Amino acid sequence: MTATSFDTVLQCTPNLHHHDNHLLSHELNLTNLCSDALAAWGINHPADLSYRVELARRIALTFNNAEQIILIDDTALVIPQSERIIFHDIRGCERSLLPGLWLSTGFRYGGRILVYCPPNPVEMEAYLKLKRLIEGHLQRSVPIQIFYEDSNCHLYELISIFQDNLNKYNELCELFAQRSSKEFYPEYHVYMLKRHINEITKGIRRSFVFPYEMTEFHRHELQSYSDRLTLPDMPINDKAKHNLFLKSKGFHSLPILIAVSTNGKLIDNYQEYVQTMEHLDFRHSYA
Repeated sequence: MTATSFDTVLQCTPNLHHHDNHLLSHELNLTNLCSDALAAWGINHPADLSYRVELARRIALTFNNAEQIILIDDTALVIPQSERIIFHDIRGCERSLLPGLWLSTGFRYGGRILVYCPPNPVEMEAYLKLKRLIEGHLQRSVPIQIFYEDSNCHLYELISIFQDNLNKYNELCELFAQRSSKEFYPEYHVYMLKRHINEITKGIRRSFVFPYEMTEFHRHELQSYSDRLTLPDMPINDKAKHNLFLKSKGFHSLPILIAVSTNGKLIDNYQEYVQTMEHLDFRHSYA
């Protein structure tokens, strides 16, 4: 752990002043760390399971104390229209399975992952093995359901089918392989969620929907379910702000970036950038 990150952690955990900077997560109660201290810990221990579990727990608390997370890997939705032809024949594009595994640990009723295609049996077996390892480490179960919809819009929960009826699971994979790529479209996952909203949220008071990237389309299509769904904020694609913010948190290996204010002043730190943007009059600024 870097000296700066370690000092930040100590500010929230003064009882650890006798330690050196080689703390392990089991020596800390991560739930007691302030936000800055947890971020500092995560900079140096991004793969630490205890850190990821605590991060997932705080995500749940932030979004109306959501009881479950719904993940959709709708990558094609944010691809520019001119480039979507490249994704036309790439069915699935599912990157949500592994992130869903650790994100689900922080939600009371775990996670629901919506997929366009069933993972092949080898992938599913490896996935469930990793799930068991994580559960063994945490000494508790991590509820996860993977939902797949066939060409007749019938919804299947894949983990239970894989565990209880492998022949049925293999049949679903074979039938999927015969489906036309035209059945997939960028908005597929969102409409799938809407078609099966009652089953996916059954018995759950509040669910946090986590798309690949939050867009106005998500907000418009899902706003009528605000009584049970919570959505993330729309992202601000400000590269300068992102770069300077990450550097302020200890990510010093990022590419060098310098912002320039309207009066020609160079800005190379996050706080100065934020202050400049707060006082910027966009009516008199030009691209």
